[in-house]
Amino acid sequence: MRIVRILGVVVGVLVLATVGRVLWVRYSYDLSRDLHKEVISSSAGRWLRCRGATRPILSAANSSWRLRYEWADGIGPGSVSVEIDSTGAATVSSTANGQTITQVTRHHLTEQDVRELAQSVDRSGLLCQAPILRVGYRVFDIGRSTIEVVTGKGITREYIDECNTLPDVYAFGEVSKVISSFKPRLRPEIDWGPYGAASGSGSCSKQ
Repeated sequence: MRIVRILGVVVGVLVLATVGRVLWVRYSYDLSRDLHKEVISSSAGRWLRCRGATRPILSAANSSWRLRYEWADGIGPGSVSVEIDSTGAATVSSTANGQTITQVTRHHLTEQDVRELAQSVDRSGLLCQAPILRVGYRVFDIGRSTIEVVTGKGITREYIDECNTLPDVYAFGEVSKVISSFKPRLRPEIDWGPYGAASGSGSCSKQ
């Protein structure tokens, strides 16, 4: 009986040690992820990244621009694109899976909508970065999300897909969220995206 009790204690200690290690690894991962977000997406982090960068300032007075958001090539309801002009003119194009006809509708956003979008692009520092290759892993079924800004000085294109991401991916999410908020004034299809995605090991060549 004494041996049985000793074995029980040993097993209990091992189980607690294993659970503790799992919880610590998860806590460490979450802490690392949160710290990464805090540093990369902080005002200071974005200021440093944008310092000296050549980028258009969309919220500047008399700024003329066109922004295009697009999601395609993933496992989802279909492909969609939204073009928004600094005048408020907006065009939504969508093609549902299995369909050959693209639905195109035209709308007009308010001055406040346009200002909010321009400020989110500028404030997030989205246009201060360039896509980078994922190292050691891929994200499957995610498709490609693109935000492209055209001004009189050129085109800036940011995108996220299976093999590419951004140093500050949260900036992309912030701008996408603002675009999504226009859904009541545009069309529900602007929320189209992947049904799901999964990451796995693998290498990517430069695309």
